[in-house]
Amino acid sequence: MIKEKYQIHNRELSLNIVQTEIESIRKKDIVKTGIRIYDNGKIGVAGSLGNYNEKELETKAKENLKLNIPYEYDITQNISREEVEIVEISENEFVEKIEKLMREIKEKHNDFSFSNKITLKNSIKILENDLNTKLYSELKYFSFELIFKHKSSANIFDGFVGYEGFDYSHEKFINIVDEVCGAFNNVVDIEENEYPIIFLSDDFTILKKFYTDLNGLSFGSESSIFSNKIGEKIFSNDFTLYQSRNHEDGIIEHFFDAEGTINEENRFPLIENGVLKSPYTDKKTANMFNLPLTGAAEADYDSVPSLGFVPMSIKKSDKTLKELLNGKKGILVFIASGGDFTPDGKFGTPVQLGFLYDGEKLIGRVPEFKINSDIYSMFGKDFIGVGKDSITQLGKNFGVVINMKIMK
Repeated sequence: MIKEKYQIHNRELSLNIVQTEIESIRKKDIVKTGIRIYDNGKIGVAGSLGNYNEKELETKAKENLKLNIPYEYDITQNISREEVEIVEISENEFVEKIEKLMREIKEKHNDFSFSNKITLKNSIKILENDLNTKLYSELKYFSFELIFKHKSSANIFDGFVGYEGFDYSHEKFINIVDEVCGAFNNVVDIEENEYPIIFLSDDFTILKKFYTDLNGLSFGSESSIFSNKIGEKIFSNDFTLYQSRNHEDGIIEHFFDAEGTINEENRFPLIENGVLKSPYTDKKTANMFNLPLTGAAEADYDSVPSLGFVPMSIKKSDKTLKELLNGKKGILVFIASGGDFTPDGKFGTPVQLGFLYDGEKLIGRVPEFKINSDIYSMFGKDFIGVGKDSITQLGKNFGVVINMKIMK
C-alpha cells in the first residue's frame, strides 16, 4: 500500500479595473489537498478544501479503494526536486504600482476605456509519496488581462493589452499601451493579397487542431487525422511543436504533472523538424496505446489523474521577427474569433482586429478580413517561423509567422 499527497495552494490579489480605475480588490487563498492510496492495481482518493486532517483523509482514501478504480501504472519514485520562481513584491506595493499605472493610462489615453483584471498570483504545487518522491513548485507572477474600448465605438470591447510574467516595468507597459492605442487610431487600408500573417505564440486559434488531434485518446483510437503517422514527416523542417512547461516559452506552468511526470528542459517534442513524434499522454493513455509518456495528466485535489492538456509551444527560430519578414510588412492578429478547423484540417477564421506590423512596431489598424488555409500548408510550405524576439518589450510574446492570403 502506497500513500501519496497531492496539494495545490493558490493565492491571488485581484484588482478589478473599471473605466481605467481600480474599482475593487479581491483576495483569494485556497488550499486543496488530496491523499491517494495505491494498492494491488487500484487507487483510492480523498480530498479536502482548506484545513485538513491527514489521518482522516488517509482513512477515507483507503475506504475508497473499495470502489475498485484501476490504476496499474508505475508510480513516480526516487525523485526530489524543487523549483521556485517568484516576484519580490508586497501586496501594498502591487496596488500602489497599478494605481499609478491606471492614472497615467487615463491621462494619456482618455479616448479609451480600460477594464477587466490585473492580478498578483501565487501558486504552490506539491506531490509527495512513500516511494521517495518529493516535488515542490512555487510560482508568483503578474497577470494583466486588460480589454479596451474606444469611447466612440459601439462594440462591447475593441481590443486587449495583456501580459503574464515575473517582471514588471511601468515604463514598458505604458509603451505597450501607447503603441497599441496609437496604432488602433491609425486606420490603414490593405489589398486582398498574400501577407505574412503573425499570430501570438499562445493563440489557441492556430493550435486548436493540435490540441484536439494530438490528444492521446483520439490519436490511439484512430479518430485523429494524425493517427498512424508517427515517424512521418508531415510539416516543414523548421516546425517543431513542444508540449511545454518551460517559462522561456512564455508559459507559466508547474514543472510536473498530476502524476509527477517531469520532462527534460520541461518540454516534450510532439513534432520535431516536421516529423510527428507523439501525441500528448498521461500514464493510462501511454500504457493503453503503447505510446511515449509525455506528462499531460491533470487532476483536481479529490480526483483520479486523467489525460488533460499542457500548453503547446512552437520552437523559436534563430531569426528576429524583422528578419523573418525580410523587408515585408506583416499583419499581426490580435483578435480572431469565430474560426475553426474542419475534421480534415481545413482552417478559416475572420480577423476582427489586426495591425500592420514591420517586425519592430505596429503601424496601424487594418480593416476586418478573413483568412483560409489548412493545417498542412500553415505549418508546411507556408510556415515562415517563430521570431526569437518578443513582440512586446515586456514578457515573452513571440510571433508565429505564416504566409496566408487575406479576403476582405
